[in-house]
Amino acid sequence: MSGGQMSPMVTCFAPDEVEILEQITGEANNFGAARLEPYGCTVNDVNDLVAVLQQKPLPPTGVCFAFVEPGSPVAEGQRPLDLAVVRWWKPVVEMVIKGHSPKELYYRTGFDFEEIRAAVERIPTTPQADQVEEGSDA
Repeated sequence: MSGGQMSPMVTCFAPDEVEILEQITGEANNFGAARLEPYGCTVNDVNDLVAVLQQKPLPPTGVCFAFVEPGSPVAEGQRPLDLAVVRWWKPVVEMVIKGHSPKELYYRTGFDFEEIRAAVERIPTTPQADQVEEGSDA
């Protein structure tokens, strides 16, 4: 469905946002493979994303992630993320947030609920992400 050369979707995060997203994304694996599957991702997908979020150095100006097809070039200073991540990243971390109280999230991540919510709100999504939205209430 993707035609010719399109500009990649690029989202930039401040250093503290990257750290928050690393922590909250890593918590997704505690829910297990069966809970991740409806979102179109696996434990390995989450681990791969966390590994990219953990990459050092973390510049003081933050990091820009380019969502591209695997192997596609990105601009200097950008870090590539598989375009497929856009479909599941935000819904999966929303599941993590809904699965814990603000106090539990603080204990698990070291960040306040408001900080977590603000960082998660900035994760880009695609229309396909709506497929699972509230679909798997447990």
